[in-house]
Amino acid sequence: MVGTSDIPDDPEDIWPRDYIKRRMRFAEGMWEIALKHESYVATEMVLKELLEIQRLDFGDRYQAGGMAAFMFLYLDRENDCFDFLHFWMRNRASKTIDEVQGIKKGEWSRDFGAHMVLGGKKQNFLIDSAFLNTFVTDTMLLAMVGIKMRVVYKMKTTLENQKGPGSMKLIKDIEEQEKIIRFCLDALHDWNPTLLPALVNPEPLLALPKKLYVNTRGPSGAAVYLRYTWRFFAKLPGARDIIADFLYPNHSEGKPYPKYKLVGAQDFLKNDDFDWNGYERMYTMTQQERTQTLPTKDGPDIFEMMKEAGGPDWTSPI
Repeated sequence: MVGTSDIPDDPEDIWPRDYIKRRMRFAEGMWEIALKHESYVATEMVLKELLEIQRLDFGDRYQAGGMAAFMFLYLDRENDCFDFLHFWMRNRASKTIDEVQGIKKGEWSRDFGAHMVLGGKKQNFLIDSAFLNTFVTDTMLLAMVGIKMRVVYKMKTTLENQKGPGSMKLIKDIEEQEKIIRFCLDALHDWNPTLLPALVNPEPLLALPKKLYVNTRGPSGAAVYLRYTWRFFAKLPGARDIIADFLYPNHSEGKPYPKYKLVGAQDFLKNDDFDWNGYERMYTMTQQERTQTLPTKDGPDIFEMMKEAGGPDWTSPI
């Protein structure tokens, strides 16, 4: 695997963080192959690698969890994805690594059976204070949106073939799920204004080269996530339409969607002495950006809470 010149080749000389980083970049490379060939087997390999990365790195510095959630969805393992997200999107800060340190190789953390209780995948997780905790990333929330969109699609399909009094309850259920989706889309768009427009029209951002300096809240951050999320929303019937209606409520049919931001301030940063080779990422944020959290701007400082809970500080190269 190609890396920076200062990373040793001997495994015994590699720091744990570099080891995890290499595995994460390997998983990302495997995903490009799986996506190109639409290979189920290769996607299973990517998921297995990502779950192992997260098992070894509880703080999930490299955001393997969000990417793993989408691999579950590509593999049509929606229930497993929900149980997985249910675990990682609930407040685990008080238990930290103690809860998962006994997980063995080949195993992964989840709230087993969560998709079958309390309304299952229809549950309104927004009213549960335990959700949207210190370890929620924008891609985890986006994966939950994907599950909700699938739920709505299935309910609307059922509604088309159902008549009578029961249809009124189904309509109300659909409206409730759509409210949850809209809230999440609003939070995601506030966090990164490029991500949702790019899901509707991914080609311009995908055409750009990978960036050394990445802002999680800017175009460069959206480009990282777009590589493993866009295909899901492109293939799910009606998903792009939901996002487009949210972004462009007055858009005229047949006209191209508005252009979105492709370049951020960090794209102009240079370091001629740094041997990059597409391997490293230097994450950058302004102080104002760092103090805002998902899903709203009024919550606690997610970065300080993650640091206290043993998670990444998000201020150094990853």
